[in-house]
Amino acid sequence: MHVRMESITALAMLLLCAIGGSSSCSPPPCMKCDIGQSGQPENFVCQQICPNSLPPSVKTLVLMNGKCPPMESMMMSRYISRMVKLESLTINRYNIQKFWGAVFASNTQLTHLTLMLNNFNTFGATTFQGLTKLEELNMMRSNIVTLPDNGFSPLSSLKTLNIMANKITDISEAAFAGLSSLETIDMTYNVITTVGSKSFQPLQSVQSIKLPHNQLTAIPTSLFSNLRNLKTLDMTSNKISSVATDAFTGTAIDTLDISQNMLTSVPNFKTCRSAPATLNLQNNKITSVAAGDFGGLTVKTLNLRNNSISHVEDGAFAGSHISELDLGGNQLSSLPESMSGMLASVHTLKLDHHDNWQCVCSQLWLARYLKSRRVSDGPTCVACGVLLLAGTATTCIVYKNKNKNRNKVSPF
Repeated sequence: MHVRMESITALAMLLLCAIGGSSSCSPPPCMKCDIGQSGQPENFVCQQICPNSLPPSVKTLVLMNGKCPPMESMMMSRYISRMVKLESLTINRYNIQKFWGAVFASNTQLTHLTLMLNNFNTFGATTFQGLTKLEELNMMRSNIVTLPDNGFSPLSSLKTLNIMANKITDISEAAFAGLSSLETIDMTYNVITTVGSKSFQPLQSVQSIKLPHNQLTAIPTSLFSNLRNLKTLDMTSNKISSVATDAFTGTAIDTLDISQNMLTSVPNFKTCRSAPATLNLQNNKITSVAAGDFGGLTVKTLNLRNNSISHVEDGAFAGSHISELDLGGNQLSSLPESMSGMLASVHTLKLDHHDNWQCVCSQLWLARYLKSRRVSDGPTCVACGVLLLAGTATTCIVYKNKNKNRNKVSPF
């Protein structure tokens, strides 16, 4: 062990001398490549230097905060091409501005590649050539503007792709070609406005797609259709106002989030293999729930909070099974009695606590339901200036309104 530590120290000092004399950049005094946390001489963490003198036996290499001139891939390829045993490579904040040719062609053992906080706006169809074993690729915050057609096609084993916080504006239909093993893709915080209708079709193994905080206005036809392994789909905080009727055909999504968008009506989920178990449509601009919108669907959690819903049509929930239903933050004043069968199986129902609910006999069923569930903070209505909590009465009372000289009824 003592001999091993001396060897490691000698190697570190050798690297310091070799790198310190580099003519391609001028590192500050004493900056060097340090042996990584594992203490193995094949693992290195390099800061503020150019990696031009590392041994070919390196398996893990972390390059951070490079002080070289704008580092083009030709220079980088020269540095790392000798490291044929590399399994994990991280190049963060290294001022990479361009990729030319098959940069990693010699690094065929790579399984993890991180290129964060750089400054390249695109890459080529051959950039990742040879990386057939790569499983994770992270290009977060690297000012990427364009994803080239077939740019990821060599990555047949890739499981995780992170391209969040870039400047990508559109996704072509060949952008993800070849990614048949991909399970997770994160595109959060870009400026994506359009996605080709077949863009995600190569991703037949994908389980999670994240698209929050973009500029999407529509979900085109067949976009997610027949992605049979898709479990999580997040499109919150876009500007989506329309969803094609076959966008989710053949899917069985566990969690679907389309909250904080511009939807004015409920999307079609009847072509799904099974409806989303958790469906979040809150903070949209939905004005009504039409007959059949949720008919026959089995949903664990349905969130319709903070829309502009003023009307729920008869039959909107016919034959549906919902465990948690949130209708708060809307403009409802009544619910159709056809919902009574569905509500019998609801464990949690959230309605607004306001006094604008209609005091009519057609709502007697709701008063009885709320009383049976011991709801003390639910909808109320005002009758003759008296505030009556929902669920405190089970009969419909007809009384005379002396001020307006007409009859009114109160079920509450």
